[in-house]
Amino acid sequence: EIADYFLEKNPEEFDLYGLFWPERFDPVLNGFLEKSKKIQTLSRYKFAITFDSYTSQRGYISEKIFDAFFAGTIPIYMGADNVLDYIPAECFIDVRDFKSYDELYNYISSISES
Repeated sequence: EIADYFLEKNPEEFDLYGLFWPERFDPVLNGFLEKSKKIQTLSRYKFAITFDSYTSQRGYISEKIFDAFFAGTIPIYMGADNVLDYIPAECFIDVRDFKSYDELYNYISSISES
C-alpha cells in the first residue's frame, strides 16, 4: 500500500528495490539490491520504509529497522506492536502514529536536515 501511495503521489521522491514487483512500479524500481550493498545504499537516503512481514507477532522485529539504523537512515516502521519494548520511540517513525499516508508524508516532508 505504501509503495502504491508513493508511486501515485510522489514518485520523484521514492526509490524501490527488490524483485517481482508489478510492472506499474517500473518508474521507481531500481532492481535487486545485493545484501552486501544494502547499508551503503540505505545511507544515501534520509528515510527507509522498514515494514516487517509480520505485524501481529509480538516481539518479531526483523533486520530491516536495524539496517536503517546502521546506515544512519531514519526508519519508517511498521511491525511488532510491542516494538517500544525494544526500541525507543525517538529512534524511528511509527506508521501507526498517523491516520493516513498523506499525514505521514506531510510529517516527513516537514523534517529539516538538521
